[in-house]
Amino acid sequence: MTGSRSRRVAVIDIGSNSVRLVIYSVWRASALPIFNEKVMAGLGRGLSLTGQLSQDGREAALAALQRYRAILDALEVGEVRAVATAAVRVASDGADFAREAALAAGVPLTILSGRDEGRLSAEGVAAGIYRPTGLVGDIGGSSLELHPVGERILTPGESHMLGPLSLAEFDKAGGRKIRQYVENVLDSSEAIRFGAEKFYAVGGAWRALAKLKMARDDYPLRVLNAYRMSAKHVSELTEFVLSARTSKSASQEISRAAGRRASQLHLTAAVLDTIVRLAGVQEVIISSGGLREGVVRDMINGEEGAPLIDGVIAFAKLNDAQVAFGQALCDFVEPVFEGSKPLFGSPQEDRRIRLAACLLADSASRFHPDNRDDMAYEQALRGPYSGLDHSQRAYIAEAIGNRYARAFRVPADVKALSSKSASASARRLGLSMRLGAVFSARSAPLLQRARLSVTREKLQFRLPRADEPLVSETVRRRLSQLADNLERDAEVVFE
Repeated sequence: MTGSRSRRVAVIDIGSNSVRLVIYSVWRASALPIFNEKVMAGLGRGLSLTGQLSQDGREAALAALQRYRAILDALEVGEVRAVATAAVRVASDGADFAREAALAAGVPLTILSGRDEGRLSAEGVAAGIYRPTGLVGDIGGSSLELHPVGERILTPGESHMLGPLSLAEFDKAGGRKIRQYVENVLDSSEAIRFGAEKFYAVGGAWRALAKLKMARDDYPLRVLNAYRMSAKHVSELTEFVLSARTSKSASQEISRAAGRRASQLHLTAAVLDTIVRLAGVQEVIISSGGLREGVVRDMINGEEGAPLIDGVIAFAKLNDAQVAFGQALCDFVEPVFEGSKPLFGSPQEDRRIRLAACLLADSASRFHPDNRDDMAYEQALRGPYSGLDHSQRAYIAEAIGNRYARAFRVPADVKALSSKSASASARRLGLSMRLGAVFSARSAPLLQRARLSVTREKLQFRLPRADEPLVSETVRRRLSQLADNLERDAEVVFE
């Protein structure tokens, strides 16, 4: 594996509510957004009544596309794909608009079928969440796409007109009436009939709902991807949103959290709550990745890699030497964890997380020493890489904090994200990384000449006799700190 040498690709997404341009920096399996702009054109406004696209929406969308074309030309982004979804798909004047849109954007425009939209959204979820299994739901302005994800695909994707613009007639209706309509629409849904324990929620409307939940709970990590809500929490949150019509304080709270989506949140919350109940969902997992990320995966088809590992390398802009050091460091620390009970389901999964942490072990080398530990911690905790949940983020961040400061303290409000055993393991990993980094001067060739060995009584640091000059007082001190953590005696063994 070599350091990141990325290229730029772009996706234009013409939806029922918004027209968006996202430019990604792509390296192997990693796609990091580096430019993201949307215009709330409202193409689908009034569609359910007239059968046509909004005239004002058309004008706003075409103006946005002309701007996007100028941006892409100026930035010399050569790989661009433009797609349109439900509003353009179902409108009687959709094909006519698509021709104008393609001319304005300067690239061909694909009108996605509902099934393709669902498939691409599921691909986008898989790009950002490690091995998802269950049902993906992508709610846009006009439609809801349902598509299974994981190893067992029991039913093809589906599309239902259950976006907030399609539910406009129920804007003043009570929760029971909205839910009953959603139930009737989903009565023939095979995806709902098969059910799923986990539901991956895609779309700005459901992300707004998650933001509200985070704000109400004062949740410490405001990272939406992989944020989880139980079925009970979804039900309680939906009732709160529906109550906002008769509660000024609730309405103000929703507006602060959901912004411009607040006026439609009761509709999208009712849709989610109904799906959860009908499909027997136990857990809702928010996905920041969706249609656009799925389109990118289609564009880079054939690229191999792991989203988390590649994402860390790309985000931290690691060069070849830093990548090699991170891999060598992961091998070096491994004996410390042999025989440990897995924290994240399996030894293989634990090693995947440790490798991500080890790759970040040299990521703060350019930071000022006075703030290096805190800055490295925050970068690891909140960085825009994917493929891990919040507890794994907290683990990696705590390990990195301990790698840069022996007495690192996790902020009090974030401690709840980790168990005591995970926190202890993260500290052990941080101390191990400190030892490996100072001994080798962050050099893979040097580190590969040394190894750790853990016996019943000792932590042994074994290396060739010729490398004795490398064992400085600082190296011995850090070896002793790690040995104390393991409740062993430290010993340097020359071979």
